[in-house]
Amino acid sequence: MGAARVNLNSAPDDLQNHSEIAGSTDPSLATMSLNFPSPEFLIAATLPIKTSQQLLEDLTSTWGQVFSLTSCAVAWLNAITRQANVLTWHADASREVRTISSINNLTSLLQLLSVESLTTSWIGIRSSEGLELVGLIGLPNEQTEIHAPAGWLNTTALLIQSAINWESQQTAQRLEAIAEYAAGAGHEINNPLGTITGRVGQLLHSEPDEEKRRILEMIGAQAYRVRDMIGDSMTFARPPDPLFQQLNLTETVENVVKRLAVQIADRKLSVWGNREHETPVLADQSQLVVVISELILNAIQATEVNGRIIIDCTTRDVDGTNWCHLRVADNGIGMSREEWEHCLNPFYSGRQAGRGLGFGLAKCWRI
Repeated sequence: MGAARVNLNSAPDDLQNHSEIAGSTDPSLATMSLNFPSPEFLIAATLPIKTSQQLLEDLTSTWGQVFSLTSCAVAWLNAITRQANVLTWHADASREVRTISSINNLTSLLQLLSVESLTTSWIGIRSSEGLELVGLIGLPNEQTEIHAPAGWLNTTALLIQSAINWESQQTAQRLEAIAEYAAGAGHEINNPLGTITGRVGQLLHSEPDEEKRRILEMIGAQAYRVRDMIGDSMTFARPPDPLFQQLNLTETVENVVKRLAVQIADRKLSVWGNREHETPVLADQSQLVVVISELILNAIQATEVNGRIIIDCTTRDVDGTNWCHLRVADNGIGMSREEWEHCLNPFYSGRQAGRGLGFGLAKCWRI
């Protein structure tokens, strides 16, 4: 009877040894395999797809129930945000979801999780060809070794990949919907906005009354605000192709800080940091300025009066490649769990209603 033996005692960085398909003549293993649920059982427990997270919740709970585990986890990478996600199921039916930023691949994620957790062992789940690592399954340490048919592991890999693909398709469809909306709205709304701003300019030119001038300026500012929101929607959904040129990251940062000097002074903030003189980057200048500006504006808005913002621009060598590292930090109020989970959603804002759509960090991520 062909079976999959998952050895949880392998070294964390040796992914090839984490999932090994082998034939066995062990009678006890053959008996366990014969009594083991077929891949169709796993498929029936998870499909059809409602949401990617629901599919993965069903997947982990099925693993946990079949193996009588106290807990079971699945980890994967979001193909759009490149954030790592870890979903943990517990025997009491409770679930936890964790998001980890700055993880580029599943190998790095496996190493991180192996170091972090002393109670969970992680195994790599590969595609049926055995070449691509598509996800990780976390099992309690006391579950030293399990045996499952090869089809069970292959089906697990296919289901994880289905969830990732579903997530990517849903995100792509949402972005396309935003783009279509922004294009239509821009055409229909910008024409009357142009009329409003043009008329405001004419009235301001001949209006001597200060109070009426103030009202006209407010009308013009709000009209421009609507125009900018439409533009942000379009840029977010369909960002222009970057025009790369050699830039100095430190110089670009300092120019942005000077441009935001009034907002910084109004809140009596101190801005400092470790900024090397030469930090060469290949980037689109206008898009890089947007990223830096939004990160600093986000810090300004989150920081109390007399607060502190730190902006570092440094160079570092990573595996023989030179990189520039930009770090923007502040001693402000930070994010709630809800704000953290939605910070890249352009239509979510942690601020009060009427104070912006929260496009700042979403634009940074998109660029």
